Amino acid sequence: MNKHKPEEASRKESFAQTILVKRTPGAANLFEETVGRLGKSIKLGLVSPGEQLPPERELSEMMGISRTTVRSAIQVLVEGGFLTVKRGRGGGTFVAEKPPQWSLETSLDSPEWDEVQVKHFLDKRFIIETGVCELVCTRIDDTGIRALREKVGEMTELVGDFTAFRASDIQFHILLGELTGNSELVQMCIDTQSELDELLNLLPPSKEALLNSNQQHADIVARIAKGDAVGARQAMGLHVSGTTSFLGGLLPR
Repeated sequence: MNKHKPEEASRKESFAQTILVKRTPGAANLFEETVGRLGKSIKLGLVSPGEQLPPERELSEMMGISRTTVRSAIQVLVEGGFLTVKRGRGGGTFVAEKPPQWSLETSLDSPEWDEVQVKHFLDKRFIIETGVCELVCTRIDDTGIRALREKVGEMTELVGDFTAFRASDIQFHILLGELTGNSELVQMCIDTQSELDELLNLLPPSKEALLNSNQQHADIVARIAKGDAVGARQAMGLHVSGTTSFLGGLLPR
């Protein structure tokens, strides 16, 4: 009676395999990972320009995540020019006919950046920032905890302004370095945030991404306030890994 069902089932199965349905255990935040998975599928040509994505409900089932997460990830990819949304009859979410395809070498001022350099930088950031976070737990006082909470609160008010939020975000990560009491670690945090800023400036501003990032900041501070060094390190690890997934899905190749 419905001759299209086998074809639709085959299409859904193919798409499900393409976007790597199985999550990596202990992987990054779901929202960021979803942006990364979908973004990479588009950048690598695994889903074709003009191809329609399954509806949000089906995508959420395929990927084992909530519709809210799917919707938020799609919004970021629409803002980045990877997806388009058509309304009305025959509408839906489609891969853009011409998704971003520029190269890192032509998008960044520094000729040193290429895909290998980006990967090495992100590895370095992971080591530095998780270590700083763990160390802060052993040295912070009530004044430092208040300063971190104030910075998180400030960013909550700035989610509609990417430039202002990013400036406050940088200050948050440098403040963590300062709270170790180690000037060399402070400089490492400054250098890391400066390099990261170059990469983030290539991405489309997204309120969803900022809200998600600041929730992770709040979790990091909550672990630090409890003196939970292991938990704080893990929370920062998820934050950094999430940014890595996000960048992997949206950065030009």
